[in-house]
Amino acid sequence: MDLGGDFNLVHSSIYPEVVRRIAAGVDRVTRLVPLAELGCSPKGRPIDMAGGTNGGSSIIHVPLWVETTFTVTMASGRRVVLHHQLVGFVERSTPMLILGIPACVACGYRTI
Repeated sequence: MDLGGDFNLVHSSIYPEVVRRIAAGVDRVTRLVPLAELGCSPKGRPIDMAGGTNGGSSIIHVPLWVETTFTVTMASGRRVVLHHQLVGFVERSTPMLILGIPACVACGYRTI
């Protein structure tokens, strides 16, 4: 999947739980990010998912965003802490988090 940019995306089904944890004070490193802060319309932040046919593009609008810090643990046991990451919530076929970082230090790919 080509994200058409550096975007962190996760399945939208967990958004209500994230909001609940923030409101309850359980998750203090996460905050909701309003679309106005991202410079977007109420429709959401446009992302080209590059899933169109015949060379076209597939633009989706992501209206739900949070800023958070999380830890990625590699199969080797190596841990990387990513601070102040914007994460968008989208409908996906799997709940897996997709990190769209500019370049992964460990493997060199744009998306891990």
